Amino acid sequence: MPSGQRAKGAGLEGKEAGPAAKKAGVAGTESRACDSGSGLDRETVIAIEKALQKLPGVGSVRLLVNEAGEIQEVHALADSGRLPKQVVKDFETLLLTKFGIEIDHRKISIAQLGDEPKPPGPLPRLVIRGLELRNQGTVTSVRVELADPERSTAGAAEGPSSTTNKLRLVAQATLAAVKGFTGDLVQYVLEDVRLERVARREVVVVCVTLVGAKGEETLLGTCRVGRDETEATIRATLSALNRRLGKLIPQAKPA
Repeated sequence: MPSGQRAKGAGLEGKEAGPAAKKAGVAGTESRACDSGSGLDRETVIAIEKALQKLPGVGSVRLLVNEAGEIQEVHALADSGRLPKQVVKDFETLLLTKFGIEIDHRKISIAQLGDEPKPPGPLPRLVIRGLELRNQGTVTSVRVELADPERSTAGAAEGPSSTTNKLRLVAQATLAAVKGFTGDLVQYVLEDVRLERVARREVVVVCVTLVGAKGEETLLGTCRVGRDETEATIRATLSALNRRLGKLIPQAKPA
């Protein structure tokens, strides 16, 4: 009889646990995120949402996932100070570099409070015109040429020929070329250059600090490695700076 009672009690416990387990499952479906199909726990998803909310102009953020833990939608409220595609790009970069999550930009939905800004014309965008890399014994020399629709400038750097330092020299030469467009409005400090492996792909990460009259700002740029690490390094450096250059280059032009 006692054993029967115990069995009956165990059955009741199982029935009581059912709704709770079901409820927990629903909550997990609403909140889990993923990287290449592997679900993340609730705490990590909350951390992702909080990290996205810290981006410039972003208010509330909500992640929606399916039962497999794959991100289906990202919804966010943002102010009208920046274009939606700029906010989406920030989301993609942060998710990839900090959490190792690669997401299709079409899954990100941005709702803006207020009127969307309409720039008077296309912002200046620097493109790669040329890259020269020469090894002379233990010394590597790099020359990078950049251009906008009106002109082009080149920057150079030289140093020891180690594998890691080569990418740093490429970033330094890129910053020297950028300075040809912005003059003395700001100074550029190369903080770090790294080749990382994210979601089974190689990514160049460049960290640059801008120092100007209003203080300093640290920016991060990334670029997935395609054919060449050096070209990816140039693009990662420009990725960190391009949005600031849209304002700096017009200011630096002679009246």
